[in-house]
Amino acid sequence: MDPQVKEDIIASYEQDEKTKDLGSQDARMEKDNDLWTYDNRLYVPDGRELRQRLLTEFHDTPMHGHLGVDKTLAAMEQLFYWPNMVDDVRLYIKTCEQCQRNKPSNLKKAGLLKPLPVPDNPFESVSLDFITLLPETQRGHGALLVVVDRLSRLMTLIPTTTDVTAAEAAALFYKNIFVHFGMPSFVESERMGTPRRKPRKNRRR
Repeated sequence: MDPQVKEDIIASYEQDEKTKDLGSQDARMEKDNDLWTYDNRLYVPDGRELRQRLLTEFHDTPMHGHLGVDKTLAAMEQLFYWPNMVDDVRLYIKTCEQCQRNKPSNLKKAGLLKPLPVPDNPFESVSLDFITLLPETQRGHGALLVVVDRLSRLMTLIPTTTDVTAAEAAALFYKNIFVHFGMPSFVESERMGTPRRKPRKNRRR
């Protein structure tokens, strides 16, 4: 190990208040001369610059060759310890510019887009969403229920509250949409998941 690394770790102990009583906090912590060890591994105190340098040494250098999380962590854990090391290693590798550029993605290939079918009649298919946290009106409305007919693009803005319940939203939909246009066959909403076809019975025109 580079002697300079040991000197920097010792210097960090003197600056870090958390390391003054490490021995009384955990029985696995031992002090060997001026260095603290945890299960015979050097304890690295809380310091972004020092830990960042070690992450760079064990991931970016040609000797280690930008290995993945498991191999980088295994190499570091042989010599060093600090709390939540795995999270720091994972974040460092996730944001490594060279890894992002040069390593292929292991994610499953995305499927083809499946646009919704074009409706045949007005208000046969509508989209529904909420705009919340608006300035409150004199009547206590601080949100809007937005219903858009997907064929004509006609938009209906229905005043409501940010904490509106499902039952209240259904009542607003009935009063402002169903009474005038009937029940849609499709209702599209990010809050409702995949749109599902609903059977139309006695559709009002």
